[in-house]
Amino acid sequence: MFNKILSQTLLKSFFLVILILFTLLTLPSNVFSQDSIRLNENKQIEQSCELTPSTVQGPYYKENSPFKQDLAKGTEGDKLVVSGKVMNFNCEPIKGAILDFWQADSQGEYDNVNFNLRGKVISDVNGNYTLKTIFPGSYSDGNLVRPSHIHVKAWIPENPGNPSLVTQLYFKGDPNMDQFVKEPLIINLNEKNGTKYANFDFVLEDYRVFGN
Repeated sequence: MFNKILSQTLLKSFFLVILILFTLLTLPSNVFSQDSIRLNENKQIEQSCELTPSTVQGPYYKENSPFKQDLAKGTEGDKLVVSGKVMNFNCEPIKGAILDFWQADSQGEYDNVNFNLRGKVISDVNGNYTLKTIFPGSYSDGNLVRPSHIHVKAWIPENPGNPSLVTQLYFKGDPNMDQFVKEPLIINLNEKNGTKYANFDFVLEDYRVFGN
């Protein structure tokens, strides 16, 4: 009788240990860290969110564009709203990130004199941003027909090393996809009441945890 009770107790203890080990192994890694960046044993950054891919900047960027949520005020074209989050390596929201957008109009023309369809948006306390604009037209660049796209340069003020992201957003189903397009940069469109909507999350390099 005693041996039977002992065997049952040992068996229950064994299963309890297995359950505890399974729970520990399946917990998210960021449960054990309070830092915005985690380092492995080789002092390398461990990423839980993939950085947004970069691509070519192109020749039409202009510095000193103003802050404005509506890039297309007074410009004809199909209304487009792009929104999402700006996050760091660990998928944590970044407050105050700057997203500098520029694009062509519905005819594929850039305003290189003023700041029409050019402007900066800043992420809020939850990392959210919203861009109101029009759907950009495609255009010919030599023998190449570029797909519709929106340019963006993104950075975090007071980020050590001042890293910035230069990339472009493309739209699913465009027949003119070229060699500059990367799959993670292609976004889906939905339409409601005559306005197109798209969602895109940016993941930026954030080294502020290291200090200046």
